[in-house]
Amino acid sequence: MTTAHSGSLPAETLGMSEAELLCDTISTLAESPVWDEKRQVLFWCDILGKTVRSAALTPGQYREWSFPSTVSSLGLCDNGDLIIACGMDIVFLDPESGATQTLCSIPAPEGA
Repeated sequence: MTTAHSGSLPAETLGMSEAELLCDTISTLAESPVWDEKRQVLFWCDILGKTVRSAALTPGQYREWSFPSTVSSLGLCDNGDLIIACGMDIVFLDPESGATQTLCSIPAPEGA
């Protein structure tokens, strides 16, 4: 019987590679990571920074899109667009062009 242990074995021996920094950015409050298999890109929200950010597996391919309100979650649409909860709005973002389109706005409650 053999057992795996990390002891002093190099990472390559264990079938692992070294971690690599894909982008050097700091988010205020990062949430909602979404992996896009087609693009090989990770998208995430910086809620308080009011941005959507992305990093590809190839270093140096970092992008971000700013919004007027907090960006609290996102999802990937079949056509490659992102659907984003932005403040009281639901917005589509085309990550290729940066174009946005508001799907709907939720009215703020009275007194808010």
